[in-house]
Amino acid sequence: MRMKRLVVLLMLAGSAQAELDIQSSSDNPRGAERISKMQAAMRERPTQTSSFPTLDQTNAALNKAKLMVGLSAQSIKFHSPSRAAIETLDCSLANEAPSGVERKDGGLNGVMSVYSCGAAYVVTYEYNYEVALTQRVGVLDDDFARHTDKLNPLIKTTAVSRGGTRLTMLRWLSPENQISYEVYADLATSVDDALEQRLRTALRDTALRLSEAKPSAPEEAR
Repeated sequence: MRMKRLVVLLMLAGSAQAELDIQSSSDNPRGAERISKMQAAMRERPTQTSSFPTLDQTNAALNKAKLMVGLSAQSIKFHSPSRAAIETLDCSLANEAPSGVERKDGGLNGVMSVYSCGAAYVVTYEYNYEVALTQRVGVLDDDFARHTDKLNPLIKTTAVSRGGTRLTMLRWLSPENQISYEVYADLATSVDDALEQRLRTALRDTALRLSEAKPSAPEEAR
């Protein structure tokens, strides 16, 4: 039911490191070529569904997945750093589950959260790369690889409409964290982008707070 998200993650050989490896196309030309082919194939593939899943459908699919693998709230080891901000936007938590890459101490390094926000709903994915993982993880993205200004977090936005619903995706990442929001808004009742703008602000504030918590390394140690 859910639109498959093209997550440009690279599982890298070698020992795990407590940091997300953000690479540019020039750093990894083979990876860039592979991703380009994947994106082209997805564009050529016919759309399987005429609409995005509803909140009820998303919750049902998530509950079924959790039941199949025996997950529960107690399985979540990394709690959402942006939940408090989202819940001030007249959004209430509807569901959550562990998500991400396996940690060396067990469990996963992130959390997936589902929020009900009136006529819209929001799905967030938040990952912490400061913990030891069973494998190294890289992201291939030229924009994030070039961006170094922690006081002005880069938040990438993409949007697509289908079947009367607009999906807006917001994404921020750093070597220590990766956060993305998926906002599903009913175009019949949500006539403006106020929620998306408030969520963008919430993500920016969360990014600043997480970045400020990480002291910058001395220049000679970089």
